[in-house]
Amino acid sequence: MKKKPNCFEKRIINFNISNLKYTGDGKFWVNFKNGKPRNPDFVIMNISKTRKVIECNGIFWHKEARGTLTKLYEEIDYKCLEIWEDEMEDLNKVKRKITGFINAN
Repeated sequence: MKKKPNCFEKRIINFNISNLKYTGDGKFWVNFKNGKPRNPDFVIMNISKTRKVIECNGIFWHKEARGTLTKLYEEIDYKCLEIWEDEMEDLNKVKRKITGFINAN
């Protein structure tokens, strides 16, 4: 799987936030307890033991799934921040949300 970032993901990449690594290209996978593998869009590379991922969700494709990914990640001891396409109207707010998520314990 060699996926390039979509427009939504590129906007987050352009924030240039340290410790934020794009992994939606298939280089990083987790396995949920239900047996399904998942390739998160971003992984937080930090020095703490906390495992964190960020998922970028488009309204059209994921509208019925709000909060679902977060719960699946919690089951395998990951913290997940879901960012929704409609949030991207305020890029400064999204950047603050991501940096707050990264810095939280």
